[in-house]
Amino acid sequence: MMGSAWNILLWVLRFLQFIMAITVIGLYGTYVSRANQHHEGQDGRWVYALVVGVLAAITAIVYAIPRIPIHYAYVTPTVFFVIVMISARR
Repeated sequence: MMGSAWNILLWVLRFLQFIMAITVIGLYGTYVSRANQHHEGQDGRWVYALVVGVLAAITAIVYAIPRIPIHYAYVTPTVFFVIVMISARR
């Protein structure tokens, strides 16, 4: 029973990660698109946020598949945490 509830919780968290990643892509993608339409250079922070958002969305989809061993699922979020903290200090 606990294993089933744990798997549901992990799936819900991956779904929320995917929603947040899509939100970041949508918000920053708008700015990058607007700058591109006005023939202005893109801000590196926006492009960085887009890349991290795309990687987070892909990771959420891949790790939502229940066949991936759980011990692999902790490495990538830790890396993303470090990446986001680096971008927050810019």
